[in-house]
Amino acid sequence: MRVVAFVRTRALLVPVIALAFTSLIFSLGIYPTSIDFRRSQATPTRTCTTLKDSLDGRWTPRVPPYESLDDFTLGDERGRVEAQECISPTGADLERTLAVANWVWTPNHCAMRPWDAEAFVVECLKMPNGIFLVGDSISGLQLKAMGSTIGQGKDSLLLRQQPRQHRVAWKKEPGGESKFVNPTHPFYTKLLESGRFSASRLERPIVTRLASYHLISNELLVDFFNAAGGNSTTGRNTTRYDWGNDHDFVLSVEAAMASYDVVADEDGVARGTDEASVPTVVIINSGAHWTTAKIEGSEDPAVILRAFEQMVQQITKRLQDLPQSRQRLRLIARTNPPPPDRCDDTAGPLEPPHQVPIGTQFNYPSFPMMDDFWRADPRIEVLDLRPLVGTRPDGRRKPSSDCLHVCIPVARSWNEVLWNVM
Repeated sequence: MRVVAFVRTRALLVPVIALAFTSLIFSLGIYPTSIDFRRSQATPTRTCTTLKDSLDGRWTPRVPPYESLDDFTLGDERGRVEAQECISPTGADLERTLAVANWVWTPNHCAMRPWDAEAFVVECLKMPNGIFLVGDSISGLQLKAMGSTIGQGKDSLLLRQQPRQHRVAWKKEPGGESKFVNPTHPFYTKLLESGRFSASRLERPIVTRLASYHLISNELLVDFFNAAGGNSTTGRNTTRYDWGNDHDFVLSVEAAMASYDVVADEDGVARGTDEASVPTVVIINSGAHWTTAKIEGSEDPAVILRAFEQMVQQITKRLQDLPQSRQRLRLIARTNPPPPDRCDDTAGPLEPPHQVPIGTQFNYPSFPMMDDFWRADPRIEVLDLRPLVGTRPDGRRKPSSDCLHVCIPVARSWNEVLWNVM
């Protein structure tokens, strides 16, 4: 009986002693009293190289955090203006801009390459025509974020406007805006002297935005809606929607490729060693303007989806059929993360897989189905922004009024992901 009692007593003492020992080491500061599980994950050693790996992640606090807007905008004046995209009822909310910017997208199973503005520009110059950002205002937002991240202005790396003496005919389409390497910046001279790029390539854009709300001409849009069961006659209803910015962007891409070939064929023009070494990237986005509230002659969301599918099939075929003897195209479709109806300020990102609820306004519930049409073509890569945007109710441009657009710091992450797979 004494043996049994001794065993039972010892069994009871073990957890008591362990608890006392644990309390002692915590009180001495040997271990932290709390653990941030987002920070405690092992740091991946493999660099992200695919969109799938890069987009499987979560938002983590920036270390060290930005202390001022100059930290975020590289001290660039235009960058400061574009950073003021986080809006409060009284105007630009710089404090919220910094709060949104102090979160970093962190993949779970690979490491993001540190952002390198000059290296990003070099990758764009390797493409005969740089990057095309095609679509609605969300594409314009990505362009703003790119300029803000690289730095633009008279003394910065990028110029927003094309130098007067180097007008390019194909950029006369409505809604076109390009960014160029600044010829007065030391990096321009360095690139030219390296022999990697000719002067004619450095005079061409590194990125161009082509505004096209529906990606096709107004005439084709009417045809697709009628074929899908709609009742559109003119494609224009001035009392509800102005169908502007619906030019055929494929013609612009084709003209850009042709103009590069003309320059390449000119006698006496030496091409750089890295020119045309990688495909021109075309990032496509559309969907927010495909809504029953804005499109004449269609009150049925199913009609819109059928017309959207026809558009995707036609655009993909035409781009793939462009002559690509010297040049190649890399097609990337950027998804439309469905926004909520309201996006009041929150303290920070949501933890994946939690995302903001899909709103019921316009055609927000149709966004995932539209994205699936792009996924159906294996030749198209998909830049799925849902993990990045769907978890950021705090990063919307205008809480409770504009939940579709995001602040520049959130849009910057799209370009950082793109940089990892270029």
